[in-house]
Amino acid sequence: IAEQTLYQVRSVALRAITRVIKAEMEEPRDTQRRKHYAIVERYTVHTSEQQMILRLLAAFQRAMPHDLLYALIKQDRVDNIQEHLSLLVAAHWVVTNEQGSEFLLHPEVGQILLTRLLPDERQRWHRAIGGYFLERQEFYEAARQYRAGSAVEKAAAIIIDNYQAIVNDLQVEELLALIDTFHRADLPPDEWARLKIVSGDAAYLLEDLDTANAQYQHALNATAIDVKALAYFRRARVLAHKNLDEAFAHLAYCIRLLEARDVDNHLLVRVLVYRAMMYMEAQRDGQRAEEDLQMAAQLTSAEARAEWGDLQQAWLRLSMMMGDWQRAIESGQQAWLAANELQDVNRMIRTAHNLGMAYARLSRFDEAVSYLERSRNLAAEIGDRQRMGLNDKTLGGALFMVGRFQEAVEYYQQAYQVFSEMGNQNWRAHTCYDLAEAYAELEDITHLQRYYSEGLAAAEQYGDTRLVEEFAQFGRKYASLLSLLSPRQLTALNHIKQHGHITNRQYQQLNQVSPRQALRDLREMEAADIVVKLGKGRGTRYEKKGNAGQNE
Repeated sequence: IAEQTLYQVRSVALRAITRVIKAEMEEPRDTQRRKHYAIVERYTVHTSEQQMILRLLAAFQRAMPHDLLYALIKQDRVDNIQEHLSLLVAAHWVVTNEQGSEFLLHPEVGQILLTRLLPDERQRWHRAIGGYFLERQEFYEAARQYRAGSAVEKAAAIIIDNYQAIVNDLQVEELLALIDTFHRADLPPDEWARLKIVSGDAAYLLEDLDTANAQYQHALNATAIDVKALAYFRRARVLAHKNLDEAFAHLAYCIRLLEARDVDNHLLVRVLVYRAMMYMEAQRDGQRAEEDLQMAAQLTSAEARAEWGDLQQAWLRLSMMMGDWQRAIESGQQAWLAANELQDVNRMIRTAHNLGMAYARLSRFDEAVSYLERSRNLAAEIGDRQRMGLNDKTLGGALFMVGRFQEAVEYYQQAYQVFSEMGNQNWRAHTCYDLAEAYAELEDITHLQRYYSEGLAAAEQYGDTRLVEEFAQFGRKYASLLSLLSPRQLTALNHIKQHGHITNRQYQQLNQVSPRQALRDLREMEAADIVVKLGKGRGTRYEKKGNAGQNE
């Protein structure tokens, strides 16, 4: 300012710029944009070789090994690489470890310098870096780098072939974001369909059923039979949470596709076993389930450990449904052996859960709890909330069977919370039934009525006729407890639970009502077979039916 202004106005200009600078220091504005300009300005003063090194480190986006950096830079015939690196470290662009074996770009500048990559560099470097990560079996990063280098088919193939490894590294959300960068025009139709199936699997794992459903739908028009059948199978799995009829229709079409062509028997076995499980769980149809399992048994053998284990697990469930608990355990142990041999955590979770249920039915409580807790702990390790909920529900059932009703309620409530958050209407309805039953044993009328009403409504909306009938039987069994008691009457019933009986005067005092209203309310409870009247005149009292006379 001093150099560029006339003497007469210099002091005015200096005061003006001082005010601007002071205000900016006290209350900074637009700092990100200014920082961006500052970084770009600093970048431009470096040599072209140093700028190239900075761009390469920006593309790598983590600490880059010395050997890889040298190999890529040498392709561009850069000399004195170490000297350039030393200058960049001294200028605080780059940090290195004590050994000088890795170099990392300052985190503030990486995204800005990525925009400076030249087209040739972007493609060549990202692909070379992708190959580096592929060799190290870091599949998500390899796919991301190949995608950034416009090697779209290579990136998609890595994702499709190594989906499980990526999931095991807990990179599910990042994977979904990466798949969203692909476009239908980038890939052949069947590869696009396979990628959409992987995307649906990842969304399903995150319990985002709507996204999973939409992704699978994109894959339904695949031309390859095995891909098309897999898309229908996967979508049926999502629809099983929402609409049973549509889920069964998808499975039937999938089976027809696979039977009509001599393609993957492994997939056909999986679909048959899955449909058998649905027949058992949703419709209690043991005959159809057994037909599917027998057909699957003809298509596989004990050497195919994955399919064999799933088949044995299905026989376990069918045996449980038919009440043949010993056979259930025998099949379950075969499935457990296969799951452990494969070191397949998901199969181990399912099998341990089902074995726990079978042992509980045989009143072998310690063994039941041992397997159920194994299943729950494994599910927690991989973040499978649905299986955590199912194990909580089954642990509650085991405790209910031995009369530990309050502990059962605690596990049922955990399961109810999980299924409600997931939007799984089917399992929420079943858990409401369990809660209503436990609260009935605890004589907690308020919670009994709440979960009975909620569970019945959910079962009717979901179309589970078997569960609706079970609620109807439950309603007949606990008709007196389910009668529509008023809040005043519920207060009186809780008083009886605590004190053994209630009188008309006590009812008036508890509920602030007249003697006539108290008498009407107590007579309604008597007519509903909830309480019984004992004594006469001033000695009249009301006790819970079934306990009458025990409090004399």
